[in-house]
Amino acid sequence: MKTDIHHHFIPNIMKRYRPELPDWSVDDSLKFARENLLDNLFLSIPLYDISFKDSAERMDFCREANRELNSIIKEYPEIFRGFGVLPFPDLDNCMAELNRCIQYGFDGIIMFSNTGGIYPSSLDHKSLFEVFNDKQMRLFIHPAEPPLINGKDYAGINNTIEFPQEVPRLFSRLLIEDCFEKYHSIKFVLGHGGGLFPFQYSKIGKLVYMKESDGLLKIRWDRVLGDMLTKRNRFVEYMKNVEIDLFETTSAPQSAALREYFEPDKCLFGSNFPFSV
Repeated sequence: MKTDIHHHFIPNIMKRYRPELPDWSVDDSLKFARENLLDNLFLSIPLYDISFKDSAERMDFCREANRELNSIIKEYPEIFRGFGVLPFPDLDNCMAELNRCIQYGFDGIIMFSNTGGIYPSSLDHKSLFEVFNDKQMRLFIHPAEPPLINGKDYAGINNTIEFPQEVPRLFSRLLIEDCFEKYHSIKFVLGHGGGLFPFQYSKIGKLVYMKESDGLLKIRWDRVLGDMLTKRNRFVEYMKNVEIDLFETTSAPQSAALREYFEPDKCLFGSNFPFSV
């Protein structure tokens, strides 16, 4: 089964906000699948940096995008699957839309690394993560534009330095929050090759032995000693539920890092269609 885990569709409501986005149609994706001998396409909306008037407008946007995604999947169930989108950071609206995504039968949720500088949190959004876990859902972690630097958008810095940090930034936060220990049935897909995650793998792994207290990171000595005595590798256990989307992993150092830390079945093809062609 050949799958494209990172395949974007552009819902009609998104074109109303972002008319400069490339044209897209179901037929375009079907043609791409045929030409590349793909069996399944996981559809998700692309990154959106829309300044909504209020949370109700963001909710309407997500509802319309998910409704269109559902109609596509229902018409072509043999090839299309999907990641729904939630109106972060509003928890009540997220819960309402998550229930709708479950009714639609989506495989999971696309979770952008931040929304307007607010990063998803398994503590602040506990009820969401409990449902993700109960339903054994996939979370497709997609990098977003990082917050402004000194109040400015440094496009060059963002694209080359900050954007690849977004996935490991969110992943690290979830580690410190004990998300992977509490919610071991969630499957995570790290978009864009995980950004700089493969290069920071060993450092990030140490965060399972850290906790945040009064804004500082402190060592969890009970966990360190307990795992030493039982010879438990907690981070390796967590990583069994983590997959990597291979889009943008084209350099030799990236490939070497991925081969070092990820089994081949955890490395998934991603096209970023229609932005990659």
